[in-house]
Amino acid sequence: MRKSLMGALLGIVVGVAIAIIMTLVKGEETPANLAETAGLIEVEREAGNTNKVIWIGVDAACWKDLEPMLAAGELPNFNRLINDGYSCDLHAMRPTLSPRIWTTMSTGQTPSGHGILGFWLRDQGPVPVEDEEEIPYTSRNRLVPQVWHILGEQGLTTGDIAQWASWPAEGCNGYTVSERGATQRFNLSTNATKSKEGMTYPPSLVDEIAPMIRDPRDMTAEELARLTTMDHAEFLKIIDRLDRGEDVFFDKMVNLAIAYTSLLSYEEIHHYLYKKYEPDFAFVYFEAIDNVGHLFYRYAHPETWKGPDEITEADIRMFENVITEMYRIQDETLGRILDELDDDTYVILTSDHGMVPIFNPKKPLVSAGHNIKSPPDGIFAVYGPGVMELGYRPGANIEPEQITPTILWLMGFPIAQDMDGGVFERAFQPGWIIQHPITKIPSYDNVKTKQGPYRPAGLSPEEADEVMDPEFQKMLKALGYM
Repeated sequence: MRKSLMGALLGIVVGVAIAIIMTLVKGEETPANLAETAGLIEVEREAGNTNKVIWIGVDAACWKDLEPMLAAGELPNFNRLINDGYSCDLHAMRPTLSPRIWTTMSTGQTPSGHGILGFWLRDQGPVPVEDEEEIPYTSRNRLVPQVWHILGEQGLTTGDIAQWASWPAEGCNGYTVSERGATQRFNLSTNATKSKEGMTYPPSLVDEIAPMIRDPRDMTAEELARLTTMDHAEFLKIIDRLDRGEDVFFDKMVNLAIAYTSLLSYEEIHHYLYKKYEPDFAFVYFEAIDNVGHLFYRYAHPETWKGPDEITEADIRMFENVITEMYRIQDETLGRILDELDDDTYVILTSDHGMVPIFNPKKPLVSAGHNIKSPPDGIFAVYGPGVMELGYRPGANIEPEQITPTILWLMGFPIAQDMDGGVFERAFQPGWIIQHPITKIPSYDNVKTKQGPYRPAGLSPEEADEVMDPEFQKMLKALGYM
């Protein structure tokens, strides 16, 4: 995945020269190739553009954690993306709530436009809630299509796995596995009712991927030993309490097992569906680093802990490597995904924020977070043809709403003017941008579709019954989101 540095520099010089000339003669922006058809605009893909894009989401990955590990020669797969392409900070939005940020990335719209304001409907203000229950956002609260819906409507095959607020799974020209596709099917307590409704699209996929979903009870002694020195027999005693219906979501080891097995489950599901569908565009999201960051930060950085309970030397020895080891495991996952791609596939890597130490007496399990006055930024990296091979650029910054416009442009489609973000041009060689001009249309709302349409719709009665899944609530409460 290494290109010639001399070629890249030559491309920059030529591009700058062309850009100066073009600036002198340029009038209006290059228009998209449009045709009016029965009141709808017909969009044509850039001639000869066959680019593929894979977007990998790694929640809470941050430069503060990555840089010392990269400097030590670890994380070779993060390294080849970061240093063989262009990387920078991704601006962390406020409030720093994952569903609103990831949906901003996937739509090109800020929260006021896409409608997903946080984890719970109360994040937009007071709402009537029976029995003081929290009502989570779902895909039906989103007001606009995501990038894979837009691409699918133009005839491209797409796939998305584990995007926030993607349950119930919407129709698409490919596959969707909702964010409840793995954690929801662990059957974590004996009294939990688990429905297949809305887990995947097509609906039949839910049975196909079921064998790929790891149960946290099956975490082996070897797997556990990578993350902690806790004895496996002691770990099994904790996990076995699940079979008795006990509420152990507030045990950090249960959450560690869920984080680890979810990561491997979503990776295996991705490989299976990527091979089956051969999508033009694919998105896959991993949350494990975020999960362990919330719960184990105090053991990696005991000097930052402000809570009343003491952190013992034994605690530190048992849990101090959980976060760094999860980065290593995520790096291995990343490597297996990259190895199945050809050299012409663009790879985009993002996280939504970093982590900082916190203490909240109402959330005693949590020792790190991100929804603060000055949240730590996330990461962005892009690799592929025409990308500036500059590595990490401290001080550079991409906004979350620029991800979708950049993907649309890379795949040869115009940018909608009603999107809040634009193409992140600074990551690409000027000459490449001249050769592949950025075009615009007013909106994708009035575009003729070749497939679909795949647009947000209301919950069915069956889906509405599943919104308030108690296990989903407990998991988010344990991570400090309620």
